[in-house]
Amino acid sequence: MSRPSLAHVLAWCLACAAAGPAWSTPESSRAVRALAAADPSVVLSPDPATGALRSLRGAAFALPQGRTEPAAAAAAWLREHAAAFGLDADDELRPDAAEPMPGGGARVLVRQWWRGIPVEGGDARMILDPAGRLIAVFSGLVTDLTAAVEPACTRERALASAADAGGLSLVRTGGEATLEVARRETGDVLLWAIRFTLADGRPTTTLVDAGSGAVIERDAGVVHAVGSIYVIDPTHPLEDLDLANLAAGPGMGNASFGINDQQYPPAVAVTGDDYRYPPTASPFDQVNLYWHLEHGLQFLAGLGYTGLPQPLIVRMHAPIEPDVAFTAGTFVYYGLPIANFSRETSRAADIAYHELTHAVIYGFGVQPGGLHREAGALHEALADYFAAAITNDPVIGEWEYIVFPNGCTRLDQPAPPWDFDHYDQVGFAGGGTGTVWGNGMIVSSGLWDLRTAIGPVCDQLVLESLVYLPTLPDWSTFADALLAADGDHHAGQFATQIVRAMTHRKIRGLVSAVIRGPETLAPGEEGEFDASPCCGGAPGTYHWRTRGWCRGSPCSDWRDAGDGSVLHAAFDDDAELQLRAISPFGDTAVTSLNVGVRPPFLRVEGPARIAQRARGTWTARIAAAGPDTVTFQRQWQRFGAPPEFLCRPCSEVSFAADTAFDLIVTLRDGLQRTAVQHFAVQTFQDRPPEVSTGVQRLDQRFDAGARHGEVTLEVAQPSTIDMAVYDLHGRRRAELWNGPASRGAHVIRWDASVLEPGVYYLRMLADPHGRVLPFTILR
Repeated sequence: MSRPSLAHVLAWCLACAAAGPAWSTPESSRAVRALAAADPSVVLSPDPATGALRSLRGAAFALPQGRTEPAAAAAAWLREHAAAFGLDADDELRPDAAEPMPGGGARVLVRQWWRGIPVEGGDARMILDPAGRLIAVFSGLVTDLTAAVEPACTRERALASAADAGGLSLVRTGGEATLEVARRETGDVLLWAIRFTLADGRPTTTLVDAGSGAVIERDAGVVHAVGSIYVIDPTHPLEDLDLANLAAGPGMGNASFGINDQQYPPAVAVTGDDYRYPPTASPFDQVNLYWHLEHGLQFLAGLGYTGLPQPLIVRMHAPIEPDVAFTAGTFVYYGLPIANFSRETSRAADIAYHELTHAVIYGFGVQPGGLHREAGALHEALADYFAAAITNDPVIGEWEYIVFPNGCTRLDQPAPPWDFDHYDQVGFAGGGTGTVWGNGMIVSSGLWDLRTAIGPVCDQLVLESLVYLPTLPDWSTFADALLAADGDHHAGQFATQIVRAMTHRKIRGLVSAVIRGPETLAPGEEGEFDASPCCGGAPGTYHWRTRGWCRGSPCSDWRDAGDGSVLHAAFDDDAELQLRAISPFGDTAVTSLNVGVRPPFLRVEGPARIAQRARGTWTARIAAAGPDTVTFQRQWQRFGAPPEFLCRPCSEVSFAADTAFDLIVTLRDGLQRTAVQHFAVQTFQDRPPEVSTGVQRLDQRFDAGARHGEVTLEVAQPSTIDMAVYDLHGRRRAELWNGPASRGAHVIRWDASVLEPGVYYLRMLADPHGRVLPFTILR
């Protein structure tokens, strides 16, 4: 399978990048550049594979009604700039939710619909400050979708297939079916998303191919945990501890979660507020699990976490075998012991913290799944990491899982080859390869390496990174988010350690190059050109080069212009400016910017008069900042004739004409500036002239060097004479006589030095006939 590298993972850094990228359209490039120009402080990160923006940070875009209607205002802004995010007319953006932020502002979710169908994971999270200004966008929008839009499988058939796959009765359970478009490794597909509510209240989703009717995935979007977590368990002594924030009344719960024991009634105090039950009492497990969940939330609150957006529904002693525990949105399930496999789940602190972390990640809007299941593996990695961080123990599962007496694995001792190059090829202890749990430990072990290097501040950094993630992040997005969080909250002081920890696990961040600066300058005027931070907001190193452009093409070699994030440069003629950005990971991205110094110049050359039905050739001579495009159109000079398209791009046209016409030639340069020239062409009849009875003799001679000519004309009777010299293009080059001539011989001397060497015609017209005398100028 194809994988992003940490050149995939960190940039987004602004993506437009490799020199001459085949994927980057002029529209998306201009749209990204326009955003960069609109706010010099903005940090943009495009996708290297598509050129579409993946994130935008550090902005301050004023939004109409941003304070009063943040969802509508944010969605309107995103629609206006849809091209920068790789969307087109088939895509629709709808505001979904606006969540107040601590201290003011809002976090808005905008969802993507394609041809009227919702897109799985297609959304953007937009952050507005208290003044209603847009300060950040984190995009999971899906570009260039190509799925079918009409289902071949009916809704009823899809419901039946999903029910059969889950062993459910549609009569007792019912179900909802909606169409979705999803991107999968094998291509884009139209799906039926079948949602059931089970007898215990748990929601479940089954995905059915809307074309074939085949079940693609059961329990889609559900995290199934098997215990890859750090453990504090009954091998430790009992301690008397406060049950913080416990709500009054029977049962264990508070404003953040409520526990429902599927096997025993709600716990009540022994006396007063005393819940000190022995481990043999049935309420003990409820009290134990409550303390761990609340302790986990307090640990996260100490890192700056503001709390769950919705209360959790926690069910313990649930009959969910073969699962030990799992989380689906706001539903968290802890199962019964499984013979010869697992012990009492609610007594394993690492299981409690692992599942709680899944719920927290869901609260940030991050779902499992994705093109290569990387989002699901990231869910597991972060759940493992925080379970280890809260217990401060990298050993996972050695008490909970009977079959793994030494633990499923150790985050500090991952089994080789535990890196991204071996994605879908790694396992853990007795587990198989290619699972989300095994793959997730690639990330979690890298994060544990980072924690070893920088200390517990890593916990805060990882939590802060969650706000930068889209709905279905890949690992490149997560690595970007780590650098972004480090840059925004820690002044970038941990960038080196982040890079070292990620690259050790073969996870590489994205790198991109983006130039912000003027696209036009006056000759000799100095312009300032800035390199956007290249690597998820982290600075890279930058090198600049320039070369000249003449007539729409490069006309000089590249020359070095300087290093650093800012370049000051002036040009005498049109030029191309190139930026090479090198990320902290050592990856390189290249982009260029054409700078127009002189307006585009266009001149049409060719005959202004041609003989009827003779073929003429007309050429466009240009000087422009490239890449340029020249378009030729023709309009016959007769009433109501419309312009005809001849060619684009082209520099020359050739055709025969039997009547007068206008050529309309348009030059558009690489900066979208235009120059237009209208060139009128007349036609004339060119038949061999009859011998005139009024002219008896016409001859011509030249002096040495053909500088002067002498024409002898003998007229038999008074006539009106028109005598002139024409070149091969039909242009009148010299007028020798135009008026009456008396009978007799006439000698006309004329200056021939203005003519270039070549073939010419001396044409004499005398009523009612004329003569043509060809001659050649030789020097």
